Amino acid sequence: MTTVAVIIPTLGTAPQRLRRTVDAVLASRASVNLDVVVVVNSSQSAAQLDLPQSVRAVEAGANLGWAGGLHLGRAAATAELLWLVQDDMVPDPVCLQQLINELDRTGAALVSPVTVREAVYDEAGAIVGGLAPRHALGARLNPAVFGAIDGVAPSDAAEGERGIVVDRFPPHDLVLDALSVPDDLDYVPSRGMLLASHTWDSVGGMDPRNYPVGGSDVEFCIALAAAGLRFTIAPLARATHEVSASTPKLLARAVFRRNRRRIVETWRDGMPRDATLAPELPPSVRDAVLVGATEAVAALRDEIERVTRERDALRIRVHRLTGD
Repeated sequence: MTTVAVIIPTLGTAPQRLRRTVDAVLASRASVNLDVVVVVNSSQSAAQLDLPQSVRAVEAGANLGWAGGLHLGRAAATAELLWLVQDDMVPDPVCLQQLINELDRTGAALVSPVTVREAVYDEAGAIVGGLAPRHALGARLNPAVFGAIDGVAPSDAAEGERGIVVDRFPPHDLVLDALSVPDDLDYVPSRGMLLASHTWDSVGGMDPRNYPVGGSDVEFCIALAAAGLRFTIAPLARATHEVSASTPKLLARAVFRRNRRRIVETWRDGMPRDATLAPELPPSVRDAVLVGATEAVAALRDEIERVTRERDALRIRVHRLTGD
């Protein structure tokens, strides 16, 4: 029987939320064996998390970020398939089986579930109704940010504030029963991705420099596409998800801008990066995490400075208008 390694990186700051995710994973109705690996992505002890005995815990000793935590989990896994689960998502009981079915049916290298805004269950416990938010099905990327158009290199504005992602699907919330998955997506969200272990290894996994998380799925899908591999959404595989519940919004906004610029520069020529990250966790992963963490702190500092300048400028304008 096929074994699926379920890798769940967590900071361990919300044990009840984590336990809800783990319990939902263990309740998955799929014709596979499950090897659930919780990566404690902090200095916290796994003993504090009240995990079921059937779950393996790997302690990172520090926050390696989403990608770094996945590498640590991958190093601990020998299963044929990897299921990448975030600790703020709750998969539907048949989510995993639907992901497996979609892998078999389409021959894709990777499939991702649909994020559900509102969970409505039938008698069998499967999500049948509710809405899919606009980020649920991935997006297209703007090709202008990766290369010159008519000999003119993209400007900072083109690759900056508007972002890499310019077209999300669907454009508005849709009823689940009416979902239609686009066939030309450039990336799909990373929460709940299912793929073969050898697929992860073939492109070197997710890049830990996208620290702590922003842009990891975008670059991973770019790497897969550059290697000639396809990915898609499994419309019947569904999960609820508390978006960015583990990352403070100010930090997420600051580091995503930094990660976005790095991704654009890395892939401007459409060249795949070297698959240098081995199945075991090499020093290069920890080195990349250190680089990413250092840059993330710098990005957060810059964001705070920018917000402070805008606040001070607003105070000056208000003072001039009111004469106070």
